[in-house]
Amino acid sequence: MQLKDSVIWQMFNGLRGHFEDIPLSEDYQKAKKETIEKMEALTEKLKKYPELYTLYSEVINASDKEYLIYADDVYREAFAFGLAIGREVFER
Repeated sequence: MQLKDSVIWQMFNGLRGHFEDIPLSEDYQKAKKETIEKMEALTEKLKKYPELYTLYSEVINASDKEYLIYADDVYREAFAFGLAIGREVFER
């Protein structure tokens, strides 16, 4: 195995292992586009009601923050689990 084929080498050199670099499916891209379109439509309607618009923005920001923390926690556990499996296989 060449060094560049090592996932550890790839991670160290920033080629893999970053949440934002994960290739996303076409299904996800379509779902994201639909979400954005509906969010924009809702935002336009809510701008007529400043208090609701502010509350809506706060909910969206809190939800986004929660999801980013969740995704980071899941990624860390998946990475640690993968390493543990690799170690167990290597030691046997």
